[in-house]
Amino acid sequence: MGLPKTGEERRTHTRYAKNITIQINNRSRALSGRLEHDSFNQASEIAKGKDISEGGLCFYSAASYEVGAVLGLIIRIADLDQIKRRLPMYLAVSSIPIAAEGEVVRCTINSGGSGYEVGIRFVDIYEDDYRILMKHLGE
Repeated sequence: MGLPKTGEERRTHTRYAKNITIQINNRSRALSGRLEHDSFNQASEIAKGKDISEGGLCFYSAASYEVGAVLGLIIRIADLDQIKRRLPMYLAVSSIPIAAEGEVVRCTINSGGSGYEVGIRFVDIYEDDYRILMKHLGE
């Protein structure tokens, strides 16, 4: 089920609240925090996602990112229905990793004053990864 659009909504795709984990490989340097690194192959942060759509995603971050920065993303979407079917034994079931590149379109400080909410627009995603994403959004 997608989240309702409110106010002056500029998104063209429905957002879905899913259990998302994102490995961020920052191709530019984080503006603050502990996330600076010199290698794209080294994860700079593992983040918890807020929501996702076929056009992008939003995640919570310990550091701010500059609008326009390009991030390499490895996305995993947990299949909560499979987890529920296996109760009482809990198994962390998640998708095949989805690789994408995303551009930071917004970075705002959280209302509590610690951490940031980062909005990403997908700029590159392989066709097979896109199919996996669409499968999870269709559930």
